[in-house]
Amino acid sequence: MVLSRFSERALHNLKGYYVYALIDPRTNHVFYIGKGTDDRVFAHEIEQNKDPESENRKLKTIHAIEADGYCVKKVLLNWGLEEKEAFVAEAALINYFKFASHETLTNIVAGHHTHEALTVEEFEKRYGAKPLSEDEIEDHVMVIKINEKYHWGMSDFELYEVVRGIWKANIKRASKVKYVFGVYNQLIVAVYKPKEWHYVHEKRNDVPRPNEITKENYEKVKGRIYFTCDDYKSDECYLHRSIADLSINQSAQNPISYIEPKSPMRLFAKKWCDKFRIAETNYYEFIDPKDGEPDMGAEMRELGFKMDCGNAFMSVYGNAINDEKELRKIIDGIHDVELLGSAIYSKWRYYNHWAYSGAEILEPQNRKWFILALRRLAELT
Repeated sequence: MVLSRFSERALHNLKGYYVYALIDPRTNHVFYIGKGTDDRVFAHEIEQNKDPESENRKLKTIHAIEADGYCVKKVLLNWGLEEKEAFVAEAALINYFKFASHETLTNIVAGHHTHEALTVEEFEKRYGAKPLSEDEIEDHVMVIKINEKYHWGMSDFELYEVVRGIWKANIKRASKVKYVFGVYNQLIVAVYKPKEWHYVHEKRNDVPRPNEITKENYEKVKGRIYFTCDDYKSDECYLHRSIADLSINQSAQNPISYIEPKSPMRLFAKKWCDKFRIAETNYYEFIDPKDGEPDMGAEMRELGFKMDCGNAFMSVYGNAINDEKELRKIIDGIHDVELLGSAIYSKWRYYNHWAYSGAEILEPQNRKWFILALRRLAELT
């Protein structure tokens, strides 16, 4: 008996929502998990018959089954459910089959309000990952999102083949990067140091996934690039960190982004500007830090700034070196990094050497002056 709908009595006993599986009778493999009410489980074959040319994988599978003279096998996995329960059950089953089974589901999405099935170790890596800040990045980096090609449990070589190409990117810019991040859902799952970059049209024998390059698509992909490494195992540097806090377009369709290392001057300016912003900061952190940390002056000397008692700055901007309100008026017009750095160094030196008390550096008007000046220095660098 082949059913095309439920009887009234059967519908009554379904008592709400149910979750079901569609099975290919030729292999006895599940190819679709769904939820519904009434006769929803029978609707897919009707959809297929209305549109036999559809590209939908589910409908194409149904069409192939029927073309071979079979009928889709339908199994009710649970019934008598509230709608929310059906959503949860459907999502859990889809995750299970995709994670632990040899079945290839044709579901386009994993279900409502669901997450991908993960081992506890994988869950910890993804959701316990420490965010990577831009201040920690000291190298030119290429970020490659591999969301569509990645799956948990990939071998080192499989992951390497996915990350290294082939990409639509500028080879000159790519050649400047020190690290390539393979990123899956904002988690860095692979880190490589590229040795060489090549075009597909060079027709070398080390092109990744050569079976994906066909006569039909060669003209489209021949200008794309890929890299090679001495070792396809991930470098530990930056691995398993989250990029969620980085200022790159996380939702861009282009899978490639670049991160440029910040200049030492910008890192300096941001670090000390943040310290001035913290109300609880002790003035000793600016003039005599503990634990062997360099003070603000030592870092400015390292950056090459000169201490001239503020004379060069005053010759251009007058009393703005002493008055926070005056500095605020002209701060956006300052473009000379060396001049501004010299003014900051000189003002720091005053509280470190000449002032009655070093604590004066954190008086409100002085704190505001340093925040303004350091923020502008960060912008310029």
